[in-house]
Amino acid sequence: MMTTTFGDLAQNFVQRRAITSLNKEMAQQGQEITTGIKADITSAMGGDTRSLASLERSLTGLEAYRTATTEAELAVDMVQTALGRIESSVSEVRNALSAQLNSGDTTGFKATNQIAKSAFENVVSTLNTSVSGRSLFAGTATNQPALRQGSEILADIKALVEGDTDPTVVSDKIDAYFNDPAGGFLTNDYLGSDQSRAAFRISPNDEVSVTVRADDAEMRETLAALAKNAVLADGAPNLPIAGQRALVDGSRAALHAADSALIGLRGTVGVAQAKIDSATTRNEAEKFGLEEARLAMIGADIYEATTRFQQIETQLQSLYAITARMSRLNLTNFL
Repeated sequence: MMTTTFGDLAQNFVQRRAITSLNKEMAQQGQEITTGIKADITSAMGGDTRSLASLERSLTGLEAYRTATTEAELAVDMVQTALGRIESSVSEVRNALSAQLNSGDTTGFKATNQIAKSAFENVVSTLNTSVSGRSLFAGTATNQPALRQGSEILADIKALVEGDTDPTVVSDKIDAYFNDPAGGFLTNDYLGSDQSRAAFRISPNDEVSVTVRADDAEMRETLAALAKNAVLADGAPNLPIAGQRALVDGSRAALHAADSALIGLRGTVGVAQAKIDSATTRNEAEKFGLEEARLAMIGADIYEATTRFQQIETQLQSLYAITARMSRLNLTNFL
């Protein structure tokens, strides 16, 4: 009978090859235990990975929509918050004017006019809000503030009505300043673009636009109503008490109209918020379903991988022990 034997060098090569193979398989099993995904995806898919590629493209698209919805949600929420602050300022001034007018006090409106001046400057500051370095109310001109400073705008309005003694003339001049295309507001004060920001694509079939700008009619109406009181804070124009009362009374009515317009605008923004919430929920549900389908395709059996990992570990320990013993063999030990 013939016996096949290996020389020492060949035996060493066989052992090293076995160790290398086991280490490689052990690393694969360790990867599967850690990630929960098959180490060899192509084999797991039977060589055809087209369905997996299609599924992963869908997941990539959903990730892009997730980023868009996050950005849209931040922008829309900040717009809603800003509009809430503006509405609060308008309500504060309107209530102060109503209390002053109803009191029958004829000593002047200095206190309420100061409130209106602060409110005007606060509204302008709010309209200059930026998020992540992008101006919210400047349209596509997101790299700059929407308006000049409130104090600068008021200074121009004061100069415009300086010396007027007729409250109707003062009111008409201020309205023209904010509403006339050639007026100071649209030509000097508004620094943004006449184009609104591009819509956010938040799902394959949905998009959300943040179109509120500082030059919108609702904003100009609000600023004009506040300005009619704010200009009186520093004594310009020099209207008699009766004239101040008439201007303030007209301003109160204008503020009421502005408040109603702001409520409508906030409602529109609220619809956008609800649309974003709905899209986010749908996208997350779809993502969960796709991830489950992906896991069904290439998910590893953790129990099986762990069992095989332990088996390989035992094999390697035995192989290392045999190798170590063989390396100590010599003629003296044999004899």
